Amino acid sequence: MPYSSIPRHLFLSHLQKCIPKSWKQAPLKPLQNPILCADASMVGVLIASLMDFVTHGHLSNAFKTFFQIQHHAASSHLLLHPIGSLLSACTHFKSLSQGKQLHAHVISLGLDQNPILVSRLVNFYTNVNLLVDAQFVTESSNTLDPLHWNLLISAYVRNRFFVEALCVYKNMLNKKIEPDEYTYPSVLKACGESLDFNSGVEVHRSIEASSMEWSLFVHNALVSMYGKFGKLEVACHLFDNMPRRDSVSWNTIIRCYVSRGMWKEAFQLFGSMQEEGVEMNVIIWNTIAGGCLHSGNFRGALQLISQMRTSIHLDAVAMVVGLSACSHIGAIKLGKEIHGHAVRTCFDVFDNVKNALITMYSRCRDLGHAFMLFHRTEEKGLITWNAMLSGYAHMDKSEEVTFLFREMLQKGMEPNYVTIASVLPLCARISNLQHGKEFHCYIMKHKQFEDYLLLWNALVDMYSWSGRVLEARKVFDSLTKRDEVTYTSMIFGYGMKGEGETVLKLFEEMCKLEIKPDHVTMVAVLTACSHSGLVAQGQSLFKRMINVHGIVPRLEHYACMVDLFGRAGLLNKAKEFITGMPYKPTSAMWATLRGACRIHGNTVMGEWAAGKLLEMMPDHSGYYVLIANMYAAAGCWSKLAEVRTYMRNLGVRKAPGFVDSEFSPFSVGDTSNPHASEIYPLMDGLNELMKDAGYVHSEELVSSEEDFEEMDIGGNSKVRVKNECFKEWSRCRNSETWDKYKIARNETKKAVSEARAQAFDGLYQALGTRDGERSIYRLAKGRERKTRDLDQVKCVKNEEGKVLVHEKDIKERWKAYFHNLFNDGYGYDSSSLDTREEDRNYKYYRRIQKQEVKVALTRMSNGKAVGPDNIPIEVWKTLGDRGSTLSPYLFTLILDVLTEQIQEIAPRCMLFADDIVLLGESREELNERLETWRRALETHGFRLSRSKSEYMECKFNKRRRVSNSEVKIGDHINPQVTRFKYLGFVIQDDGEIEGDMNHRIQAGWMKWRKASGVLCDAKVPIKLKGKFYRTAVRPAILYGTECWAVKSQHENKVGVAEMRMLRWMCGKTRQDKIRNEAIRERVRVAPIVEKMVENRLRWFGHVERRPVDSVVRRVDQMKRRQTIRGRGRPKKTIREVIKKDLELNDLDRSVVLDRTLWRKLIHVADPT
Repeated sequence: MPYSSIPRHLFLSHLQKCIPKSWKQAPLKPLQNPILCADASMVGVLIASLMDFVTHGHLSNAFKTFFQIQHHAASSHLLLHPIGSLLSACTHFKSLSQGKQLHAHVISLGLDQNPILVSRLVNFYTNVNLLVDAQFVTESSNTLDPLHWNLLISAYVRNRFFVEALCVYKNMLNKKIEPDEYTYPSVLKACGESLDFNSGVEVHRSIEASSMEWSLFVHNALVSMYGKFGKLEVACHLFDNMPRRDSVSWNTIIRCYVSRGMWKEAFQLFGSMQEEGVEMNVIIWNTIAGGCLHSGNFRGALQLISQMRTSIHLDAVAMVVGLSACSHIGAIKLGKEIHGHAVRTCFDVFDNVKNALITMYSRCRDLGHAFMLFHRTEEKGLITWNAMLSGYAHMDKSEEVTFLFREMLQKGMEPNYVTIASVLPLCARISNLQHGKEFHCYIMKHKQFEDYLLLWNALVDMYSWSGRVLEARKVFDSLTKRDEVTYTSMIFGYGMKGEGETVLKLFEEMCKLEIKPDHVTMVAVLTACSHSGLVAQGQSLFKRMINVHGIVPRLEHYACMVDLFGRAGLLNKAKEFITGMPYKPTSAMWATLRGACRIHGNTVMGEWAAGKLLEMMPDHSGYYVLIANMYAAAGCWSKLAEVRTYMRNLGVRKAPGFVDSEFSPFSVGDTSNPHASEIYPLMDGLNELMKDAGYVHSEELVSSEEDFEEMDIGGNSKVRVKNECFKEWSRCRNSETWDKYKIARNETKKAVSEARAQAFDGLYQALGTRDGERSIYRLAKGRERKTRDLDQVKCVKNEEGKVLVHEKDIKERWKAYFHNLFNDGYGYDSSSLDTREEDRNYKYYRRIQKQEVKVALTRMSNGKAVGPDNIPIEVWKTLGDRGSTLSPYLFTLILDVLTEQIQEIAPRCMLFADDIVLLGESREELNERLETWRRALETHGFRLSRSKSEYMECKFNKRRRVSNSEVKIGDHINPQVTRFKYLGFVIQDDGEIEGDMNHRIQAGWMKWRKASGVLCDAKVPIKLKGKFYRTAVRPAILYGTECWAVKSQHENKVGVAEMRMLRWMCGKTRQDKIRNEAIRERVRVAPIVEKMVENRLRWFGHVERRPVDSVVRRVDQMKRRQTIRGRGRPKKTIREVIKKDLELNDLDRSVVLDRTLWRKLIHVADPT
């Protein structure tokens, strides 16, 4: 049967049936008689069948076919092609037993000297890592072709057996086989990796003798070898003398500099490479980007990654470098862009990219995304667990770290030294000594951690920061090897304990052992000197740091010296040190100097330092308290009162003290703990024990808002003493206590008189200033309110005493009143009327009876005076300064008439009662509007309030030209503000919503705290709490959110605030491991983010249903004027948010016109 007549698809099925059984037994007899051989066409058919089996990976069938070919082949040379194909298949599938069987056939057939089969055998043995067998095959062959030797040498180098590779090279030379251009690169790499300089020089001489320098491969290998030897001059000489260079040549020389940490030279070569127009490959880009990352130039690395995207495709290494740079500088936006690119290019499935993403998100404080990636990773490696653990540790999440570490052990994953080293610093930061000891025991039990000094340094650091210096010293003394980190941690521990002499001994011991201190060590030593009062030693060490150790002082070193001088009372030296240092002082330095001034009573310098401090951070409430403490310690009560007034005018309030201990976090005045009723009596008992032991409260410190009121401002301490004396006299009723009371009363009168005189003197000094005008206004307003006759305000009640609010009922009540008045039905005896002649002009009036006087005195003594018709004062306070609900509307109508001159088609002014907002394109235009507005008001008898007028300049366009003119009302210059509050909204000059969002969250917390007695009461049902939250607290947070152009971080922040409230209401914390959805279902509260979407869409429906010519539609349809856009991505607009909401909810704009249907579609129901 001719070969061409057999269909190819019959080889696998029909052909097997045609082969006799005797063939399938595969006899291994050699073919000696050519006459008995099968037909040559049959051998061709079998060879074709074998090739098909090899192609489809059926090795067993291929070997069976080979045995048939061997049985029928007339000559052994016909077996060369089948054996070569089978060897290639065994190499691909790494089939060791079948490959060795073939090798035996090759030897038995006498084909072991065939160059092709020898190459295939060497390749097979090197791929299955049997390098000794590969070397045996190579050395057994008599061929002079260097190909087999090249394969063997490259295999040894690939498996990092560099000495053996050089031995094979020498054997090759001994057999008189000439190396070619493919031999030398592997040999040179072996020399460079094994750092065998002499062998490398010999190989270089052999290359020069064989004239192989023309080869680009050989030249690149020479440059790489000398770079690994550290001979950069020789490598540069070879690089400069290369006849031609490719991208590999540039990458090789750049790697030489990178391996030696010479980043500057590497970057210069990279620039030269770009100037010469060499084609850049991804390896070079990754090398330079990695160099930027290693040298701390994280922004430079990100810039290179950005340039790479425009020329070549990013690979996994480039993405890891970019994500690492983002994690170091907190650039979460760029990190998310790289994440998106990784998803699009399917690189997010690589383990190193996943680990880099987890690290990036956790370092950027986005643990939600980090844990989501961690949870979605099916096969978590040790690096993945370490990345998630280090992320939690970086955010001080101790409970999450402990839970994840235990889960890691349960999964059978053994932690390494990186795992322990990333967790131990967390135990030191949060003073969780128990967990730290557990990790210490784990290290002691596992001997593989003994050689890692990093872990023992972390243990010393953990014990030192936890205040357990003795335990830290035990670990320190047990170490046979120490470095600068070990000594620095131990020095910090002793320094915090104030043991300066011990610190100096450790430092001298460190220097004698030739362990070079770094800048952190010097900070620890200087801090110890400061805490121990070692001024001379501290100054000497500061000079020694510069002259001996060559450490350039940083800002923290100068801060330590300022603290050293301040604690020692050398305030002038501290001041000279601050003013003479090359850095700009930080707020911490000024706070340190101010604290020293308080301790040593230098109020003059303290005021100077306080002024510098407030210039840097005027809104920091803690600094105001520090300044108040200084004045309290010096007894300057009037200045203390000025600080308090200044804080009140700025709206700055001191945050309550908060302690985040390892047991349970709490704040000052916190009653949310379910055991608060037991905790506070215990604290009171401890206070009594402290008083009995002789401790007294320090009156030099002002630690809270209430302490301001409790300080001796206006003689408060004298008043307290007088009250105590009066109580004592009331109990004893003797002459001795009466004399004490008289003396205390006289002293109180003097103190109050002095305080009043100082207050009025301060008020007089403040005349002409803005604060003075406000003080006088408040004083006059308070006096006027005290003298105001409550009879001016009337209300009407029915016969049952209930207040009437409906106009119809009020009219009926007045009719009945006048009917009784004119018909003597008022209920009193006419004989009680006074009818004296001189009082005729005042008509009749009723005499006041004694019983009425008694009732009035009783009400006054209870402290609850009432208004007309027995309505409590609290009710009247709720009405404010408006006696009628029509007055704001009438006032607005009047102002609308007055503003006709400044009104335009587009709204340029906003009116609400007496709160007016004027808009202008520039300061000059705003001045014109202000002048027009002022003239219009003064024409009709009104006047602009200069003290309350402020202006804000929007900075939406960063390239807009800033005018130098001032905004004035007459000669008065209006102050500029960065935030503008109007009708509960906070508008920022940069167009962001962070201020308004924080204001809304604070408003929600205020509502929540007012009802905390109900919301935190365990006896109140959860459903009732949830209903109160939905009715009172959540609307306060959602007020005005309809117009927010929200981003994901805004939604996260609002959602976190809500979950804190809900968990607090349920008495649960995150330590209880209860999901947010379970909390919401229990309280029956829908996510606030979804309610924000509902509010936005509801407001969108209101706007869309308005007439086209209405003001709100005209504003919505206004197009923003084309301006030069600033750098970065354009700001997110409310239109984009609405568009996204419509797409996510699959809503059509046409449905808006149907109000009922629209409300039904967008409604987010609370869980039932």
